[in-house]
Amino acid sequence: MRLKEQRERQNNKEAKEAYIRQEYKLGEVCEFDWGEVKLVINGKKKTLQMSVFTTARGDYRSGDL
Repeated sequence: MRLKEQRERQNNKEAKEAYIRQEYKLGEVCEFDWGEVKLVINGKKKTLQMSVFTTARGDYRSGDL
């Protein structure tokens, strides 16, 4: 086995995820996230910035691209 493959396997074994359930009152917390979105528009690849606001409890979401 090549060294690169060996490292990838070790990294995959070590990668673990944990989730903590949190509860909030309505309007107590607002979350913000951003990232890149890759799209093809009129046959051309574009990378755009995206932002999203959401309430931690409730159905409100707002985003910009």
